[in-house]
Amino acid sequence: MRRQDGPLFSATTHHCAPFNLTGHPAISIPYGRVGENLPIGLQLVGAQLNERLLLQVAYAYESAYLNDFYMQRKQLALL
Repeated sequence: MRRQDGPLFSATTHHCAPFNLTGHPAISIPYGRVGENLPIGLQLVGAQLNERLLLQVAYAYESAYLNDFYMQRKQLALL
């Protein structure tokens, strides 16, 4: 396997590596926008071998809080 270097690889793996090593399921979902309308994400981590609950929580959050976010994204895609 080729070794990855650079700030982008380091920044993205920094938050994932602990959960890869321990076997905890993790998911990243959109959280919204900040500052100059920049998108940010939310990483959720579940108990080992409990992917189902983690996916249910992510779905519930997206359903409750991100309808406007997805509608704006859909409208931009139609332009």
